[in-house]
Amino acid sequence: TFVFLQETQSEAQETAKDTIDAQQKDAESSINMEFAYNGTEGHTIFSLRNTGDSTIKLEDDEQKQLSLFVNGRPVGDSGAGWEYTTSSISPPVTLDPGQTKNINTTKKFPGKSTSQVLKVSGPKGTEDAHNCYNSGSNSC
Repeated sequence: TFVFLQETQSEAQETAKDTIDAQQKDAESSINMEFAYNGTEGHTIFSLRNTGDSTIKLEDDEQKQLSLFVNGRPVGDSGAGWEYTTSSISPPVTLDPGQTKNINTTKKFPGKSTSQVLKVSGPKGTEDAHNCYNSGSNSC
């Protein structure tokens, strides 16, 4: 009985340690939408940077792990509506600490003196929002 209790206690401690380690990794994860601009096709494109300390998986086996919302509405189903600006990117897609990827929202850039709110939600509880106001230039 004593050995069984020791094994059970040991397993519980390992599980608790694994849970804490995973939570710490999640806490070290963050993303930032650095800027947005009018792409060549008239779509809003933004730069997404990993500002955290751990790698973030954006796409796994062609399933996008990053959700994009424009003015509160999802872009595509499970991220299907947005795309990377570099066509040579293939799954799995990760964003290493400090790395940036450009994302094409496939939505029209806002007209002059109007705005659109961009929001991304990613794995590990990461998210960011950007109010893209067009003051007459090609960036916001």
